[in-house]
Amino acid sequence: ADASVSVTGPPAGLKEFDDITAIDAEGDPKEEFKRVMAHVKALLRRPVPLENDDDDINTTTRSLKKVHTALAHNVERANGGASLKSVVVENLSGLISQLMSVIGFSLSCQETSHNAGISIPLLSVSLATLMALFRFPDVASNV
Repeated sequence: ADASVSVTGPPAGLKEFDDITAIDAEGDPKEEFKRVMAHVKALLRRPVPLENDDDDINTTTRSLKKVHTALAHNVERANGGASLKSVVVENLSGLISQLMSVIGFSLSCQETSHNAGISIPLLSVSLATLMALFRFPDVASNV
């Protein structure tokens, strides 16, 4: 077995904000938002309890981290086009509703023998995303 590890930066066209999440700088933010919401909806349809390393939990957590990063870092597109933040603001009501559903889901989606059934990463990113939304006066006033 090869013990060497290769560490590379983000793929071309991506800007890395932290070691967890990269935002597609060239992609369509409306399509990115649709993918995030599709991941959320797919997870919420799953019967519980789920395994600790469930793919849908992990995918939804990563997707919501992209939204959180776009909001927390106030990511704007260099070409002046729509950003993920602006798409989120356009779809605010639906996102908040889904975040509330994810928060409820995360509190009892796993076996009670593991963190009392709570998915800590999913709960954390959902709460952080909700809090990031309310840091913007234009967002908070539209709820």
